[in-house]
Amino acid sequence: MIDHLIQNINDRVVMALPWFNLFGQCIGLISMAMLGGTLILLDGFNPATMAQAISQEKATLYAGVPAMRIALLSYPKIGEYDLSSLRVIVSGAAPCPVAVMERLMKSFGCLMWNSFGSNEGYMNVTELGMSPELVSTTMGTRQLYSEIKIVDKDGKLLGVGEIGEFCQKSPYIMAGCFKRPDLNRKKWDEEGFYQSGDAAYLDENGYYHFVSRIAYIELKEGAEPLTKKEVWELMEAEKVARYKWPDRVEIVTSFPRTPTGKVMKNALRKQIAEKLKSERAKKGSQEEEEA
Repeated sequence: MIDHLIQNINDRVVMALPWFNLFGQCIGLISMAMLGGTLILLDGFNPATMAQAISQEKATLYAGVPAMRIALLSYPKIGEYDLSSLRVIVSGAAPCPVAVMERLMKSFGCLMWNSFGSNEGYMNVTELGMSPELVSTTMGTRQLYSEIKIVDKDGKLLGVGEIGEFCQKSPYIMAGCFKRPDLNRKKWDEEGFYQSGDAAYLDENGYYHFVSRIAYIELKEGAEPLTKKEVWELMEAEKVARYKWPDRVEIVTSFPRTPTGKVMKNALRKQIAEKLKSERAKKGSQEEEEA
């Protein structure tokens, strides 16, 4: 992250991110400790406090999720603060719309940078100076000291434009889970690549694109039906960040699996794609009848 963000001892990072999360650790805690820079930690986010902190502390780098960006831009008194010290706004956790990025760059006179990854340590980022369109829609190119491959359900390498599971090997990815050989066999392949569970593809220009988070729910035998409302209630009880809550929950009686026991994620993706297509067609027909 230090290389890609060109962070240095003069940087002053302000953020209101969880300390245990990879995003906050890489952008703020670890990088500033290594470089001897300044880290300004806020106890929770609200636009007034963030604007005041950036202005008073002369922050050079601000890290947060897209919802925070929009709240800051929409803050009625934002024009009363001097945010000219910012050189980079770091986004992550969810896609940030191009229009929002353009407004931020124009309003604050800074660059935008996007990150994508998970707490296991795999992270990919865009480069400084890329267009808002690329920052918004890609994960950037291959990172320093890392190897990336996109594979199908059988582990076969896929080519440009083909959607498959995003896998990465790097010194900064955790080596495995403590005393969980069963989980390690599922998440790390024979070559040491971490299998992210995320669907992605590589375009002809060398940029990686995130497609979707692979997630279904398989109920235990005899379990009561589960609704999206109940899933949300669980997320809230476990204090999971709101932007991580699922927009949709799909229940299956069992996961389709390969002869070796691996979940056939491509089959699940195809299943939901066909279901969504059918729903859209049905909705379109209904709208035509009502018109």
